[in-house]
Amino acid sequence: MPRPKQGYTNSAGQPIPGVGDINGRFMDRSRLLYWAFNRGKEGRKKLYDDSDINIGTAVHNMAEADLRGDPQKDIDYYFGVTFPDPEERAKAERSFAAFKEWRREFHVRPYAQEVSLVSERLQVGGTLDTVAVIRNGLGLVEFKTSAEVYEDHLMQMGAYSLLWEECHPKEPLTSGYHLILLPKDGAPSRHREYTLEALTPFRAKFKLYRQAYDLDQVCNSKKVLAGITVAPSHEPPKQLNAPKYGTIAEMLRAHGHIKEAA
Repeated sequence: MPRPKQGYTNSAGQPIPGVGDINGRFMDRSRLLYWAFNRGKEGRKKLYDDSDINIGTAVHNMAEADLRGDPQKDIDYYFGVTFPDPEERAKAERSFAAFKEWRREFHVRPYAQEVSLVSERLQVGGTLDTVAVIRNGLGLVEFKTSAEVYEDHLMQMGAYSLLWEECHPKEPLTSGYHLILLPKDGAPSRHREYTLEALTPFRAKFKLYRQAYDLDQVCNSKKVLAGITVAPSHEPPKQLNAPKYGTIAEMLRAHGHIKEAA
């Protein structure tokens, strides 16, 4: 989902972060490191397989074109140019067919696509893939070139739900939140649906991330991290006038721990 070239700005014209900026700063990247480690163990010459990425991304583009109502001949042309290899073409066909079946079963009609929104409350922007009519109500549709659902996917959907509520209060998303998984290897697409209740903890966590993002800018400031330069003192330290006691008994007696007998 493309963001505006100039980035997001608030009503005062000041630049503000996007949902992806915030999620990207705090997302758990351990799975990516583990995946990259295994790719190396397998002896892969490259970290990414270009053909795998191509399939997932291309089917994503075809799905959006289908929702947009682009002529089928245009989609077919894109399909033919993108997948000259018969094996890759077969994988992409299965994935796109699964998407088409989902659209037919859920009676999906496009309402708005690539919607860029700005929240003045949270001071954050985001671009939604698709808002569609699903089962006679509005629902959010997001595409991910992944075989699994991860926390950051739902964090993003939760953030988008906040943006849509603020910017379109009279158009509630009553038909839920829908994640379309398009695996990079061309496996058939899959559909996962979530309710607003299910996204509530992700929405709350995103709000905390938004606050942490601002604090992060301060905590990583070079000026703050540099601290204060302390100049050495040129005068000898002054001696404190501490009371002197000849013996431990005198010290204890002075502090009232020993009382003289009457």
